[in-house]
Amino acid sequence: MVLEELTMGKVPELWSRKYESKRLKFENEGQFDKAKKVQRAAVCDYMNKLNKIVSYIQKTSLVDSEETRTSILSDLEETRHRWRENKIHD
Repeated sequence: MVLEELTMGKVPELWSRKYESKRLKFENEGQFDKAKKVQRAAVCDYMNKLNKIVSYIQKTSLVDSEETRTSILSDLEETRHRWRENKIHD
């Protein structure tokens, strides 16, 4: 589940699949500049998606309780902080 992976600080496999296959293809072909470009695009996309999920969690009434919301947002903020420091882990 995407939210579960995010709260553990991981990039969801669903998000990274297409970028990883492209990046590996370019690396195997020796096209390292293209591989780096794909990686930069991936990081940008991951951050945008994470920010949208944070906004949604802040506003939704579908969260069980405010305590749950606070816990999820805290975990997502920690993930965002790690990712901003380029410590993104798949």
